[in-house]
Amino acid sequence: FLSHMPTTIIPPTLSKILQSLSIFFSCFFITIATVLGTGILALPIKLNLSGFYPFLITFTLCFLAQVFVAIFMVELLQKAYYLQSNKGDEMIRLEDMNGIGLAGGVDTEISHTADDSEITHGDASSLDGSTLSEDEERTGEITSQKDTNKRKQQRSNSEQDLEDVHISDEEQLQRDGAPDGDTIESHRRKPSATNGHDDSIIADMALSPKSPVVHDVSVIVMAEDHIRQPEPSRAHGGNKLLSTGPDLHTMSSLFLPKILQAGFEIAVMGHFVSILTSYGLAGPKSLAQLMGINNFFQLLIPVFVIGLALLVVFGSRIISFFISVVTLFKGTLLVVMIFIVGLVGLYVNQEPADNWQFVGRPFLISTIALGGTCNTIPLIFSSMTRNGPPSKLNVHMFRAGAVLGIFTCFVLNILWCLFVLRIVPQYGDISLEQAEEEGNISTVPLVQIIETTPELHQFTWIAVLVQIFITTSITVSFVTLSSGMKHVLDGYVKSFKLAARRNRRSVLKRIMNTLSRCTRHPATVVQFTLYTLMYGFILLLALFNPKSFFIVMEVFASLALNLESGFFIAIMLIVAGRRKVDIPVKLSRWILYLAVPVAAYFLFAVVYDVFYSILRLAMFFANGNDDYV
Repeated sequence: FLSHMPTTIIPPTLSKILQSLSIFFSCFFITIATVLGTGILALPIKLNLSGFYPFLITFTLCFLAQVFVAIFMVELLQKAYYLQSNKGDEMIRLEDMNGIGLAGGVDTEISHTADDSEITHGDASSLDGSTLSEDEERTGEITSQKDTNKRKQQRSNSEQDLEDVHISDEEQLQRDGAPDGDTIESHRRKPSATNGHDDSIIADMALSPKSPVVHDVSVIVMAEDHIRQPEPSRAHGGNKLLSTGPDLHTMSSLFLPKILQAGFEIAVMGHFVSILTSYGLAGPKSLAQLMGINNFFQLLIPVFVIGLALLVVFGSRIISFFISVVTLFKGTLLVVMIFIVGLVGLYVNQEPADNWQFVGRPFLISTIALGGTCNTIPLIFSSMTRNGPPSKLNVHMFRAGAVLGIFTCFVLNILWCLFVLRIVPQYGDISLEQAEEEGNISTVPLVQIIETTPELHQFTWIAVLVQIFITTSITVSFVTLSSGMKHVLDGYVKSFKLAARRNRRSVLKRIMNTLSRCTRHPATVVQFTLYTLMYGFILLLALFNPKSFFIVMEVFASLALNLESGFFIAIMLIVAGRRKVDIPVKLSRWILYLAVPVAAYFLFAVVYDVFYSILRLAMFFANGNDDYV
């Protein structure tokens, strides 16, 4: 809050520092909220065969891979932001200048003759449309198509001015004093100072035969130095609930071939649905257990899912603050739990047995225990760029927050597993092996040992602390991942709007025109329809709890997350490397080269996951169990 206070109260330099710190802590806490779910409590169960040190090796490799995924995502988000600003918002800027919004439902008639393009809007005068030749598109130059009589009079005056100085739309309008028969000019772009050639489109307002109607405008000049993202409230028709900035859908459109976009988005949405459904079921169970109404937990499912969904949708402006505060509380609980378990471990002092033969057993759960960051950090980046392009300091703080958040989760997971292994036996009646067979998390045998050991009775209150932690953790994890899903859905809405505006004969345009007859804000109707469908689907799955669905989704969730983190992000990074875009913080080449081994790591996890699942099924049907797979 201090970073947004008026500069009359806080000096500008201090305000920038506070803003950067706010970005750092926001990214830090949201990363922890994403990664540090209840999985940390289940992780020690998978160590009953391997022991601690084999797990430590695989978990360290996973940590390094996840750190590089976060670093690569920051690079992709920067490029997506500037590509979106330069190319993706020209339709929205054009609507702003003309007073024509998609939400208004204005239907524009466009007709073209064989010789030239005539644009008619009611009784407006026809305008000549400008088109881009292949040579002009390669060099970034756009030649204005003007009325023949006016071209001879204006060229000598305008060409010299436009070559030497960049001027804004309003300045040009005031200088030329446009007549009613609007003429539209675009100025010839200078080569990029950094790249030595044109690598982005700067004349966003040049009319083509398919461009939107422009009227009451004399001269529009878009220069490279003046390209920036519009205000969120204006860019989306005043819809403050619609997220801004690059999202996972936008990134797939920019950096993935068409054939891979569908696979990426299925993986993203499948992961969101499976995880949120499991949280939607586990949250009410934990809450009912804490309240002592275990038999009525199903009544809490609609309250839990719908209540948190409304918080995410209508409280998007404060959601980062909410997640940060609750995550701080959750993290404090976990640190206290780890400290108490560490003290108990001093009394028991049991040495875990290591077996390198089963080093691969904790491998898959390690990728899940530290994964998921790539699905939520676009949300934080969009919040950071809401008021303009990010500075170098802000990008560095953003990246540092993500990396430090993953490192914190890495350390907490290791300490928890080590202390649990020093208390709970790996085999026996009350052991990790028994807990796995019964489908319990590691805190169940831990609490049983504390309660049955006379010397440890003073620590029995840890059971209540564990229950509070589980309830809090599930709640904040649902809100965090739900915010990430909303951000992706908002990306679909923005693409829907632009696609409908670009092609007036498309089905999307017809849908928007139909909705425009019923409401002034058709895009908002589409937005809330998507929200209702997704959250309604999650609620139904949690209520009916189909066992077969969860078995399939448990396997699919890990596959989807590893594919998304490895294969798809590596492809995005390769494609983005070919796009010459100036960004505040660029990665070194040697770091970019590491995308290959990181992708290989996650692809190996995918192959191993498939092989491991098939082997477990084979062992189950052959021996009736899969204990030693």
